[in-house]
Amino acid sequence: MSSNRKVMTVAEARRLLPSKIADRLSDDGTELKLGYRVSLEELPALVPVLANLTFLTGLELHANNFGPVGAKALAPSLMNLINLTKLLLDTNDFGDDGAKALAPALMKLTKLTWLELSINEFGPDGAKALAPALANLTNLT
Repeated sequence: MSSNRKVMTVAEARRLLPSKIADRLSDDGTELKLGYRVSLEELPALVPVLANLTFLTGLELHANNFGPVGAKALAPSLMNLINLTKLLLDTNDFGDDGAKALAPALMKLTKLTWLELSINEFGPDGAKALAPALANLTNLT
């Protein structure tokens, strides 16, 4: 984990996030619902704060079409979110390179019970990269 990592309060997170993202953080700070809401250009504002939202149990980033560049940007932050039980990353066109970037982060998210990765254009190389991480997620239902 990064030495810059800092556990922050919900109020701090809201102050640091762009308003359209901050408004999607639940009152108790455990859910962040950003499906259809974040562009690749907005990721740099989200990623540093996301890494410190260790209280999150649910993160929805589906249908943002981030592509492999977005997966590479998100992966380091996802590694810190060890309390996640729900992660929705479907419909982001990550491709094989995105799968390779996300696999180490997914390996650390052992509390996940719900993971959505569909519609990401994973080929055989992406599936091969994800397989060990998915096998490690024994709480998926």
